[in-house]
Amino acid sequence: ESNVCLMFDFRKISFEDKEWITKCLAVSDFRGAEYCFANNMAWQRLNDTVITHHGDFYISCSFEDGQPYFTFPAGVKIDVEGKEKYIRLFDELKEYVSAQGKPLMVIKSSASMIGTVQTIFTMLPTLSSLKAKSITANVTT
Repeated sequence: ESNVCLMFDFRKISFEDKEWITKCLAVSDFRGAEYCFANNMAWQRLNDTVITHHGDFYISCSFEDGQPYFTFPAGVKIDVEGKEKYIRLFDELKEYVSAQGKPLMVIKSSASMIGTVQTIFTMLPTLSSLKAKSITANVTT
């Protein structure tokens, strides 16, 4: 049996998470309502959202019809080192969801995130099956 399921420890968000989540959000400094701790707390029941602190990353995972989808993770800068961390993270996330028979889906929140997402995704040759979902337009790309 694979240890894939042990790679991530997803759970419900709580007030005790505020300090580390806020730090991760500040490092990345992404714009969008989903990059706000208060909104994450308020919206967690909407799509059965769960979170994890994995390495330097704050990862939020929600579900739609049984399909997990991840908000683009926060916690590192988009520089050379950060891009390498994203590459490793998305490889791990792909393995995690593949073990559940699902594709890896990542949401980008706004037009301003498209460039960031595309920069990271073009560096991920192993993720040719990656799907990105825009929650503003609700379109799978």
